[in-house]
Amino acid sequence: MATSYSRLGEIHQALGEVDKALEFFELRMQLGKELYESNPKNVELKNGLAVSYYKLGGIVQNKQQAQAMYTQAIALWQELYDLTQLETYKGYIEHAKE
Repeated sequence: MATSYSRLGEIHQALGEVDKALEFFELRMQLGKELYESNPKNVELKNGLAVSYYKLGGIVQNKQQAQAMYTQAIALWQELYDLTQLETYKGYIEHAKE
């Protein structure tokens, strides 16, 4: 379901339907939070939640909200990098900071 919500959000975003995209990205984030909270040691779930925050940051109209979403994504990716030392997460952090 989480992947489907994300894909639907991407499709609506590409079509210029920002409100609909936002709706699906928010559903993805809510589900991601629930999944992560049920298993906080799962690296994939944490990364999925970070991606959700990042995607929401890219679509919300309010600059403060966008910054808050990016900050959340960066914090989760930083935790993942600290845990795994995988350069992938470091790259995500750098990209999100741009």
